[in-house]
Parts: sequence; C-alpha cells; structure tokens
Amino acid sequence: MITCGTGPIENEDEIGLASSHAYAILEIMEYKSTKMLLVKNPWGHFRYKGKFSVDDKVNWTVELKNAFNYK
Repeated sequence: MITCGTGPIENEDEIGLASSHAYAILEIMEYKSTKMLLVKNPWGHFRYKGKFSVDDKVNWTVELKNAFNYK
C-alpha cells in the first residue's frame, strides 16, 4: 500500500484537494515522459480540479487517453 498527503492548502475548494489530508495511491503509470498517479480520496468530499482532472479538456490528448486506458 502506498499513500501520499497534502500539507496546508488555503484554497482547497478551488483546487479540489483537502488540506493536510492523506490519499491512497491506486495506480502508478508512465507513458513517454508523462508520469501519473491515480489517487483516491477516502472521504470523497473533494474532487481534484487541476491538470489532468476529469474535466481537463486541454491536457488529456487522445494518445494519453489511450495509453492510460482513460474513459
């Protein structure tokens, strides 16, 4: 089991990460020079809103979606 955590975050609603909180790492992936972690928030109160989030239409290319089996 691998976990990661955040320190103090002032704008947690804007970013979608909880301040001083632990997250479970479910998967570690790499494609070319792009490295990704799939993390789970056990509380489920926040949803990440940054780069490569579910709503990110800029960074998720078709090539990356295919490489990471993103649906």
